[in-house]
Amino acid sequence: MSVQILPDKVTTHFPRTVADGTTQLFLNYKLGALICFNINAFIGNNIQMYGRNVQHPSKFSIADVDIKTWAQQLSASGKIKYCYLTCNGEMGFSLYPSRIVNDSTSITLPGITIPSMTVPAFRQYNVGASANADQNIIGKFYHEFKKVGIEPGLYFNIERGYNHTARSAYTNVTGDNYRYFREMEVQLANEMYEIYSKYPMHAAWFDTDPNYPINNELFYNAIKQAVPQALVVYNSYADPAFAHFPYDVKAIEYYAAPANGNPIYSTAQTHNGTTYYIPKSIVTTVLDNQQYFYINPDYLYDQPAYTPGTLLSQAQVQAVYDKATANSTNCLLSVYADKNGVIPQAQVDLISNLTV
Repeated sequence: MSVQILPDKVTTHFPRTVADGTTQLFLNYKLGALICFNINAFIGNNIQMYGRNVQHPSKFSIADVDIKTWAQQLSASGKIKYCYLTCNGEMGFSLYPSRIVNDSTSITLPGITIPSMTVPAFRQYNVGASANADQNIIGKFYHEFKKVGIEPGLYFNIERGYNHTARSAYTNVTGDNYRYFREMEVQLANEMYEIYSKYPMHAAWFDTDPNYPINNELFYNAIKQAVPQALVVYNSYADPAFAHFPYDVKAIEYYAAPANGNPIYSTAQTHNGTTYYIPKSIVTTVLDNQQYFYINPDYLYDQPAYTPGTLLSQAQVQAVYDKATANSTNCLLSVYADKNGVIPQAQVDLISNLTV
């Protein structure tokens, strides 16, 4: 398969150097939600499991996800201003039936062309490969949340998603793992472009290890090519470096977030001699396991039935919010939906009862 790895025709985009209406609006939102709902919900747990635990796409077996109720629940809380959904989880499974993966037709992002090809069956790793899966999850998510005034966006796990899926399912398909990973990245960039061209959302969240050599510029420009004003959020744990440049917002894990006043919260970040305006967001879960997404993967390989803990108390959630918003940042709380597509109301109640 011949692909162009580094596009030379896509407009190159850069983060903002000063605050503008989009970044200020994001900071003013104060509180957002991440809905964790992916194939992991159908195998006995709600953790974003790693690539070696890849499950057959038929496991995702819900024909109609009631996303209207999700939107109504979070809107009724009176607190949520924006919301992400796990489009691509850590297993690599996608909630979008991308024609890039499902068909053998040529798909073109300006500057990047994937020629006609026959893809291995397991690379059709999305709802389109499951006969019983809702095929319009992303479309419903976009429209239903827009209706209630909550800005929708999507979460993409890059390194552990596509690349671990590739490694576990088709190691050395091309005889060159590095090249194969790059081909998967181009596939994902095209999928991002396809989704955001169809559903122009306000933000996209990229999640990966700061040390993993992903081509973030490819993903960033794919989103920006479709929606130039979109905010690309990069989950950096608490990494102070400008890893995986470029991005527009840095998300910091609550369990690793430093004390108030730490320089990491500054909106000024310099890369290659240019200082950019990069607001911050602090993210955590409403469950008591602060390592919700990041349990030791070796443990998960042997214990795939691991389930996260109980809900945080109201006081704990309030403390999270207070810390997250004390540094000119905003707060992102993750909730989960079960295999029936239901978000337990108790999670939403914790949000509803916050003092903001």
